[in-house]
Amino acid sequence: MYKVGYVSIRHESRRDITATHYSRSPSLHLKGDWLREAGFDAECSVAVKIEMGCLLLTTG
Repeated sequence: MYKVGYVSIRHESRRDITATHYSRSPSLHLKGDWLREAGFDAECSVAVKIEMGCLLLTTG
């Protein structure tokens, strides 16, 4: 089972590259041999269809 975590997103000033603030966004990192077995090889494109409580991943 996987858990949804967070990833930090750095927001920069338009005038220079200094960070103005950071925000958090939900993140899900999928990994494992089962991806290849399901047809998701490294470097393949992935389409995501979003429904409430459901993500459908397909190779594209």
